Amino acid sequence: MIVAVAELETTEKNVRMQILNVVESIKKEYEIARAKENHLSGAMNRTKRDVTEINRKEGKLQALERDIEANRNIYETFLSRYKETSAVSEMQPVNARVVDPAVIPSSPSKPKKGLIILIALVLSLITGTMIAFLIEALDNTLEDGQDVEEKLHLSLLGIIPKLSIWLNKDIKVLRYYTDNIHTPFAENIRTIRSGILMSGLDEKQKVVLVTSSIPGEGKSMMAVNLALALGQMGNVLLIGCDLRRPSIWKVFGLDSKDVGLSHFMLGTHTLDQSIHFFKKEHISVMPAGVLPPNPLEMLSAQRFAKGLEVLKKKFDHIVIDSAPAVAVSDAIVMSQLVNQVIYMVKADETAYQLAQEGLKRLQKVNAPVVGVVLNQVSPPRKSSRHGHYYGYYGYGKT
Repeated sequence: MIVAVAELETTEKNVRMQILNVVESIKKEYEIARAKENHLSGAMNRTKRDVTEINRKEGKLQALERDIEANRNIYETFLSRYKETSAVSEMQPVNARVVDPAVIPSSPSKPKKGLIILIALVLSLITGTMIAFLIEALDNTLEDGQDVEEKLHLSLLGIIPKLSIWLNKDIKVLRYYTDNIHTPFAENIRTIRSGILMSGLDEKQKVVLVTSSIPGEGKSMMAVNLALALGQMGNVLLIGCDLRRPSIWKVFGLDSKDVGLSHFMLGTHTLDQSIHFFKKEHISVMPAGVLPPNPLEMLSAQRFAKGLEVLKKKFDHIVIDSAPAVAVSDAIVMSQLVNQVIYMVKADETAYQLAQEGLKRLQKVNAPVVGVVLNQVSPPRKSSRHGHYYGYYGYGKT
């Protein structure tokens, strides 16, 4: 039994070894076959790519061959046509004959000066018309009373015609009313005077302040001539409250250092000492006096308001020449102490936006603005637009 068992174990061991050898052999054959398969697969893929590339190149070759064939056909066609044309042109003779003999012209055919001048004239007229319309459209100034009422929304107290004396800057324009009593200018001043008197019939004391947007619009001229016109109807005082650029003292032959408003405000002189009476003109004048360093503070002081109250009891009318309302605030402050405010506008020069700004500043403090006076208005044109405002231009003219 022992021998048999040993032989059985030996046999089983040999069988297992044989099986392992067979399995190992089969595994090696499988790996060799797998490697061959991978090699053949790679070779086949490379072959497919080569075939695809060959087909692509073959298609391109065929396209190039077709282009070559087409170009060859075109070339042959053009060559045959060229030969035919050359042969035909050699066969046809050139025929030429003189139709008209050459003649020297008596006048140049170009340029046509008359036509050019006519075209230039027409174009100039069209361009001038367009420029005129453009200037009219871009004009933002106040030309007449209709512009005043439409753009400023205030009534027109009157107009002051443009005088040739303005061109010479003669100082007499500031008192033109007295020297030219029978003129359209004086008639317009009287019209403005009537408007001032009629607008405040219920008020016993009349204190009128004259201002404008900027310097040079005629506020001092208006103040002086209005005072002269009011002087024919009562006791009038003209006060020069423009303490920055005074001009009233020149009109009445005073000196810039003569006693005036600033002297009263500084306390060096009384009201009576600051007032100058002119018998010929029937008015009293309080000039600005020596220019102070602080005009606005001086006019805002209680002394000025109290002095004005005293003057109201002595005079029937008081006319105040103020500084411009847009440039400084003097007129804004004094508008609270007066009964009426006249706003001056210079025709064809003052932009209506600037006048609106000055009036807006006055209206913010509820200033008693009674109307606008349009200054330096040119003579009326033949237009229905101007007829309403300028119908009395020549009335009273001598």
